[in-house]
Amino acid sequence: MRRRLTLTVLAVTTMVAVAFLVPLGAVVKVVAADRGLAVAEQEAQSLAGVLAAQPGPGALRTVLDGLNSGNRRVALVYLPDGTRVGPALAVPLTELAAARAGRAFTSSGGGYTRIWVAVRLAGGGVSVGAVSVPAQLLTVGVVRAWVVLGLVGAFVVAAGVALADRLGRSMVRPIEELGRVTRRLRSGDLSIRVKPSGPEEVTAVGTAVNELAERINELLTLEREAAADLSHGLRTPLAALRLDAESIRSRADRSRIVQGVGEVTSAVDSLIQQVREGRPVLSRHCADLSSLVRGRLEFWSLLAAEQSRQWQADLPDEMVGVASSDHDVAALVDALVGNVFSHTPEGVAFRVELTLDADAARLVVSDAGPGFAPGFVVGRGSSGAGSTGLGLDIARKAADAAGGSLTTGRSESGGARVEARLGLARVASAGPPGPAQPTSGNEFRSAGI
Repeated sequence: MRRRLTLTVLAVTTMVAVAFLVPLGAVVKVVAADRGLAVAEQEAQSLAGVLAAQPGPGALRTVLDGLNSGNRRVALVYLPDGTRVGPALAVPLTELAAARAGRAFTSSGGGYTRIWVAVRLAGGGVSVGAVSVPAQLLTVGVVRAWVVLGLVGAFVVAAGVALADRLGRSMVRPIEELGRVTRRLRSGDLSIRVKPSGPEEVTAVGTAVNELAERINELLTLEREAAADLSHGLRTPLAALRLDAESIRSRADRSRIVQGVGEVTSAVDSLIQQVREGRPVLSRHCADLSSLVRGRLEFWSLLAAEQSRQWQADLPDEMVGVASSDHDVAALVDALVGNVFSHTPEGVAFRVELTLDADAARLVVSDAGPGFAPGFVVGRGSSGAGSTGLGLDIARKAADAAGGSLTTGRSESGGARVEARLGLARVASAGPPGPAQPTSGNEFRSAGI
């Protein structure tokens, strides 16, 4: 905008300057020529008065010497008998003949402009006088005037451009400030505000952006308070559930249920902390993806046994450190495996596979169910099975937070396939992880899909 305004003013002022200065330069040239000819015409009229007095050749020569002394103009006289008095300057014979006929006129040629006067004498003869003006005398001061006009035009254009640039800067700076603030707001810094300035329209936009930021803060505060209240309200039923679990006589069942209630309580506490801080709590520690996947599969294996689901897990024996927290990784695995149980009929098999690339770990969960609907896109609240649609969105956010991504597709058996890529943690390790090994045994039953 600033550049366009400057170029526009440059073009306009240049056109205006040219439109005025070119005719003005022509006028200067005409005025200089008229000024040079006016002096010559005065000399010619004076010479005509002298000729009318019919002085002798000696007296006439004295007058001409006075006129020509120190003067670049040349005055001469032709007497009726053809005698020339004055400097030897060639003149066109046609002009001389026209002057002898009694005409007074001005002519140009040979680098001179000549002013002719004719005086009829009492004896019937005609004396002719001529004042020749060199062409240089008709342009005296023209070049200097043109230079001055050019400098004036350049100054006018420069002043216009400088003024336009200053005006453009006064308009652009508030817009640039507005853009900087909106980028900060987009990045999550809701404390930044615009200092309204500049034109009235830009000031109005800045004020609107500030009001929008205030409104966003109010809405986020209300959302955090509502989420905190909801999360805090879950503590009471969880505490009651824990007490009921501790009263179970079976030691194994009691331990399992108490552990599950403890995990839910920990998740609720983490949610409350996130809501209070207004941003997700991201752990900077390295999470062992392989170990966490094994642990969550142990949890889901009980439900798989109840639903007669066959499943297979190909996991490396060594640690696979990813740039995420244990809580986020566990939530990701639970979301991916839980989707299998939620959206496929009982008895449908599934497979979990963990492999490594140069800079990321690939966790793939596939099943033999009906698969995703055509055109399915991972998004918050998008679900084709009547659920909340939050599971895959939670997994996507966990993958994004770990510097990876989440993609969906179709498995080899025609069911759903979800691949989560998580960036590897930058920590020292004892060596590269070993090859993936299929999990087997009584606790981890294996079946191909």
